[in-house]
Amino acid sequence: MLADPDFEPNSDPKQFAVEVLTDIAHQLGFDVDVTAREPQTPMDGLGHAVSVLDVTPVGDEDLGLLIGRHGAHVAALQYVVNVIVSRALEGNNPVTVDVDGYRRRRETALEEMAQRAASEVRDRGEPVTLGVMPAAERRIIHLQLQDDPELKTESYGEGTSRRVRILYRDD
Repeated sequence: MLADPDFEPNSDPKQFAVEVLTDIAHQLGFDVDVTAREPQTPMDGLGHAVSVLDVTPVGDEDLGLLIGRHGAHVAALQYVVNVIVSRALEGNNPVTVDVDGYRRRRETALEEMAQRAASEVRDRGEPVTLGVMPAAERRIIHLQLQDDPELKTESYGEGTSRRVRILYRDD
């Protein structure tokens, strides 16, 4: 598609992104449907992404390889699609890629993790430090606890080793 010198991209960023991701998935040997929808949650890119590209299997195919360990392949697919779309359309039209509902499940798990950690801080009276997370996942923790009157969250660490700590506001 993009290797064709006469190629003219669809001028609708959402539809073009769907076409790009569908083509990539098919080239990788996956039989999938890709649909675009509006972002609804922070993990979807609400307020940032122009759309979410939902990737679902056509049959009963396992899409675990497209998700990758800890979502690494989803993140890579999203990066590649965004680079192709932004270069072809010469604009910033970011999309979020979600393979087989992985990001939605991960967001729910992070929200539950934040609540468990908050309960642990209250029970023990000591700060709780969560594991290393990418920025988008740390943001979910921060957002989940931002309105808590007793607790606060803070990110610390360097580069890819950043973590979230949950502690009392007066600490």
